[in-house]
Amino acid sequence: MVLLACMSAATRPDPLRGYARDTWRSLVAMTDPATGLVADNLSGDLSTKSTYTSPTNIGGYLWSAVVARELGIISSREATARINQTLTTLSTLQHHEISGMFYNWYDPHTGAVVTTWPEDGSTVTPFLSSVDNGWLAAALHVVAGAVPSLKPQATRILSTMNFGFFFNPAATSPIGTRGLIRGGFWDTRPPAARSPRTGCGSPATTTTSR
Repeated sequence: MVLLACMSAATRPDPLRGYARDTWRSLVAMTDPATGLVADNLSGDLSTKSTYTSPTNIGGYLWSAVVARELGIISSREATARINQTLTTLSTLQHHEISGMFYNWYDPHTGAVVTTWPEDGSTVTPFLSSVDNGWLAAALHVVAGAVPSLKPQATRILSTMNFGFFFNPAATSPIGTRGLIRGGFWDTRPPAARSPRTGCGSPATTTTSR
């Protein structure tokens, strides 16, 4: 009876691996095959994906490809090809020149910065988030450690991301700690704002492609 119970447990499908396979399947459906950029969200039947993506979305896709490889869901060759494509596109995206940070929203089909929200046509003032860029940077570290052949590409992008640009030395926390990381900044003046937010009191700056 003990032997039969062990055999039954061994042959029973692992629900966690099932969730992992389904999650990866949804990520594949969300990813633009031409750019390797993953959409922010997807309909339940996998037929309709959003037309915007963020640094967090991109970072999540990168480390998910590594995990899918480790779980045997995809081959090492496929994982490397997918990550390489995303890194190649990432290296061409418009970004904040001085800090090396990426904007909150991009079009996953073209890589263009989103300035008009696709769902309602409202104007978007591009914002640079310390949180979103933090998730992307974490993913680049994962790639650098898990895919040696792509370490130079990942490191090249990481090397230009200066998180010190978010640091506000004059800010004070509720417990008296001085010096805090900003949630983010605009590099152009948002509507109804007195001035654009820039890191460490720097003037608003232009953008460039890497």
